[in-house]
Amino acid sequence: MTQAPAFQKAPDTPTRDALAAIDALLDRHAAFYADHPLAVTVLMTEFFMEYLRKLHHAFDGDLTSALVLGEIGQANTRRFVRALHPDALPTWMVDTEVRDSVLRGCNGLSVSMASGIPRETVRRKIKVLEDEGLIAPHPDGGWAATDKAAERFSPTFNFEQSRRLLETLRRIIELGLPGGDASPERA
Repeated sequence: MTQAPAFQKAPDTPTRDALAAIDALLDRHAAFYADHPLAVTVLMTEFFMEYLRKLHHAFDGDLTSALVLGEIGQANTRRFVRALHPDALPTWMVDTEVRDSVLRGCNGLSVSMASGIPRETVRRKIKVLEDEGLIAPHPDGGWAATDKAAERFSPTFNFEQSRRLLETLRRIIELGLPGGDASPERA
């Protein structure tokens, strides 16, 4: 499989036309799904089951730790990633000084509330993640994902999964094209 270079801008960035096409698809999503519910379900399930299998493997069978790490990582970066232009994100991620100045800690209660995982379970998983070096205490309180956590998923894991997501999206979109085959056998 093709591998993306670590933290480099992809050669092709979305154009306004591509974004307009995606917006048009979103506008007609309900009708489209009503016409192809089984095929869309099969394709989405295929994608998510493969993703969960890979995540399960990456965490030696401990999906709860994966969820806790994901919640911490999202909480660390959420407000900053949303505000950044996508082309600036890789620079922001590799500039340790900038990254560390904008990350915010995430506490166990926040993880529990966001994920629905009981607080005591979150506390135990935080200990496991800290022992593995995937999270560390944040100077302002709470926890932050470490470079080791990013290395576990970048570039190969996330690149492959984002590619698979786009391939799945393409297959779903093809269902709505004239002559598109929505049969479960093709899906």
